[in-house]
Amino acid sequence: MSRRFKSYLYRSDVEMKEKGKATFQSYVDKSEETLIDEDSVSNEEVEQNASKFFDKELEPNLLPGEKIISFAKSVLKFDPFMNKKQGTSGHLFVTNFKVSFVTADKSSYEEVPSKSAIKRQRNKLIDEHDIPLTNISNIYQCMSGSKKKKMTSGNIVSGQTKYLELYCKDFQIHTFGFKFTNKEEGKAIVNAIVHHTFPTRADLLFAYDFGDCFQEQGGSEDTFPEYNCYKDWENEMIRQSCKGWRVTDVNKNYNLSTSLPEYFVVPGQLLNSDLLQAAGQFPSGRLLVWSCSLPDGISLSRISQVQQESEFKIFEVKMLSAIKQTCGNSIEPEVIDLTKCCPTIKEIQQSYEKLRELCMTVSIKEFVTNDLSWYSNLDSTQWLQSICKCLQTTDDVKKLMVNGKKDVVLKEEQSYDISCIICSLVQICLDPYYRTITGFQQLIQREWIALGHPFQKRHNLIAATEAEQSPVFLMFLDCVWQLMEQFPSCFAFTETYLTTLWDSVHLGIFKTFLFDSCHEQKKFLKEGRKLKQVNLPSVWKWNMQFSDDDLLLFNNPLYNIKNLKIAQEIKNGTRKETALVLRDKLYAKKLTELYRDDDKQLFYVNVEVLHPSYTSAVIKLWKQCYLRWNSPAEIIGGGNPSQYLQQCLLVEEIIDLHHTMLKLQKKQSQKRPKSELIFRNDGLKSPTFLDSTYLTSSFPFTPNPTNQGQMNSFVYMPLSSYLQHSMIDYDYTDAVE
Repeated sequence: MSRRFKSYLYRSDVEMKEKGKATFQSYVDKSEETLIDEDSVSNEEVEQNASKFFDKELEPNLLPGEKIISFAKSVLKFDPFMNKKQGTSGHLFVTNFKVSFVTADKSSYEEVPSKSAIKRQRNKLIDEHDIPLTNISNIYQCMSGSKKKKMTSGNIVSGQTKYLELYCKDFQIHTFGFKFTNKEEGKAIVNAIVHHTFPTRADLLFAYDFGDCFQEQGGSEDTFPEYNCYKDWENEMIRQSCKGWRVTDVNKNYNLSTSLPEYFVVPGQLLNSDLLQAAGQFPSGRLLVWSCSLPDGISLSRISQVQQESEFKIFEVKMLSAIKQTCGNSIEPEVIDLTKCCPTIKEIQQSYEKLRELCMTVSIKEFVTNDLSWYSNLDSTQWLQSICKCLQTTDDVKKLMVNGKKDVVLKEEQSYDISCIICSLVQICLDPYYRTITGFQQLIQREWIALGHPFQKRHNLIAATEAEQSPVFLMFLDCVWQLMEQFPSCFAFTETYLTTLWDSVHLGIFKTFLFDSCHEQKKFLKEGRKLKQVNLPSVWKWNMQFSDDDLLLFNNPLYNIKNLKIAQEIKNGTRKETALVLRDKLYAKKLTELYRDDDKQLFYVNVEVLHPSYTSAVIKLWKQCYLRWNSPAEIIGGGNPSQYLQQCLLVEEIIDLHHTMLKLQKKQSQKRPKSELIFRNDGLKSPTFLDSTYLTSSFPFTPNPTNQGQMNSFVYMPLSSYLQHSMIDYDYTDAVE
């Protein structure tokens, strides 16, 4: 007996001729009408909305400057780990920005408040089934059988494609089937995907079309420093109480180097004439550049290696001597050659490829095979070992500066890869400001973007050589995540923030991560493709991508809770009370001092220097980033998201108890303080969201389980179950949306 495939795009039934294959059902099947909130929407309204929806032409949502290049009808998008036996039917589009799968999924109704419509963190720029072309790393074509062919730039498809697999840089795999697709449409769209995924020139990126049409919102009130002017560098020097150094304009109009910014900081002893004379002896003119200073004047800077054929090593010696004179230090600066103590960009790329192969699986069988030897396979990638080396070097540099009172100079071939990692990590360990969201973003803007990390080459935004590709920035984010795991209360942001930041690198429309240098960025913004001034947004304007509620997922409820004075007194052994007395006093101190009426009522500034551990027993795999799409590896109701939820509940309990105590003492006439967390007393009042969203270790990125049997299982519990009997508990019976 043959199976039937129900296509609601054409309201016709298509026979599945192969025997033994499971039914491939559209998500708009009548059996799923239970997903609609029957209390708020009648059956008649559902039918009217459905008819209205199906009468519409299925097309993707388009950004300014985005155009449809090719499309194919009756394309199947398979659910992960279902052996190509379950998924959705729809249209597949290719634009100059993305691959977009559009389906008549009932959760797509804008008029119907479907439970499944609220699945995960929503991005305003891309829909759930949209794949930015800059996010695709590999394309595999299957024409017959199980053999796959890797498609590269210049490949042309002539025959009919059976399956197409898109491997993405965010570790997600998308699989499409063309069994019911017109042969010519299928061939055209596969060729379009291959052609536009691997542009050969930078001006072929969608950003050029987007920037031509994009209109900045909010005017010029945004004062976020981009370190492209004298004032930004001067303000940073003032904040760090840096003395003896100066901001130089020797690279004005990029006359000295197209790799460095127009303004940067150098020792005050070096004149512009000295810099001009020495620039030719360094690769791309990348001279000595200041990174940070401690209050006692000890500095950290970076420099590229003098060219091998250069006979003028004297220039490097002169610059190191200038540091000694500027800082007034009697000790010679410590020069650390990063090529000897840290992984190279080639080693990082090789480890990354092995890690992707391990974490990105397409079937249960492949997952089980990898799981049998998971730890040995993970060890063979050498990814965690590379993180250990970076953290160890960071700790060594920190100790030289803090304990050894030595100025440190990091030397690297081009000084724009591993130097970025170590300089950034050292500053995060030494300066609590860089553990806030604002400070962290300024650090990335200065050490990575302004000082010329080649994002375009390293992330293969255009068809670059293999030697130029390397996820150095991902290595840095992973190192930061390791620090967050070791010091969970010292960072204002969460791992969700770091993962979202990594995803934003591959959207391909933000000027922050699109170019190899400030020179390239300025040239694009000034000239564009049509030789006229264009505009691109900064990635730091998060409200372009997410709603205010989604942005609350970035806030860490445990931030700086260790700064309580009584906790420090206990740590220093200045109190001799019993454990019970200490506990009671700690709670009292927490309730009294943690929340005040001023702007800093919630979090204090942490002055503690972080001392990272880097042994193999401490370093872990960043599961949210690498395994979030790997559903067999999900922990139902567990993982870091579960801890995060409990921490939010704890903070809400503290706020509520403190507020109640002040009310009883008649000292509180103001409103209850807000925690600015996603799980809070004054938020998430939607029963639909809380009753239909399931907590897993991949929250908030992956959608809810689609199998109704799974969802109804006792294993899967909605968020509302976790919030019962807490400060966020809500009476759903009388709820009104």
